[in-house]
Amino acid sequence: MYIAFVYFISSFYFVFFLNSFPYTERDFAVFYIIQQTGIFLFTPILLALSLSIFAFSWLNPLLNAIAITLTLTYSSVFGGLRYIVFAYILKNFSYIHMPAMFFLFGSLLDFIYIVFFYSLCLYVTIRLFQRKQEAFYRWGF
Repeated sequence: MYIAFVYFISSFYFVFFLNSFPYTERDFAVFYIIQQTGIFLFTPILLALSLSIFAFSWLNPLLNAIAITLTLTYSSVFGGLRYIVFAYILKNFSYIHMPAMFFLFGSLLDFIYIVFFYSLCLYVTIRLFQRKQEAFYRWGF
């Protein structure tokens, strides 16, 4: 439903305001690179601060470092591939896809994979805590 709404607004804009479209391929590329750079710089800080409160053993800082490294690696590889696909679509197809690429497949996907790696690290941390305490620890599930 969200995808249809974004495409509806994009189509509406192109029908009524085609001559005043504010962005070019170059502008989109610049904004995308700035966004990815911000995510790449902000994610380690955010994950380090949020995961540092879970220090049950010597293994947790190592696990946190692995989670941050996996997140940054995924961000680099997936961000680069997305950039190539986005550039290809904008070059060979239409600007009508630009809002969907930016809002649906840009920062929204970045948020989803950051939450995935954070949740995975917390899941493993809770499992380590359960083994250490040998008691059942409930964390919302």
